[in-house]
Amino acid sequence: MPVGRRVRRPPSHRPSLFFLLLAMVRLLPHYGWTVEDDEPGELLLARLREKLTPLGFEPWREMTCRGEYHGGPDVIVCHDPCSDYLSELTVFGRTREALGHLAQTLGVDWSDDVREPESRHR
Repeated sequence: MPVGRRVRRPPSHRPSLFFLLLAMVRLLPHYGWTVEDDEPGELLLARLREKLTPLGFEPWREMTCRGEYHGGPDVIVCHDPCSDYLSELTVFGRTREALGHLAQTLGVDWSDDVREPESRHR
């Protein structure tokens, strides 16, 4: 390596991004409207990857085995087929309407499966 050049590390190696991921994974169920799907199917996952933006987090062994995080308007989606903490597909929305809009975009109906934020039950 040439002298004076800095080694650029992937974002997941920065402690601040680890703490951002940790906060996201712990705070979203508390404050966000939630939908969980234990068997989302390949078609839904393909639509999700096509319509939403990857958030760029690498999976952390403490949190997930290989979680993918995607974001859209007022929603964050976690797909992790072997998580102990979340379902295989967990969708968090700032509002119930945001989850409804995403469901319409993806061609699914989650209207009966939406859970209120945990913070509303305290």
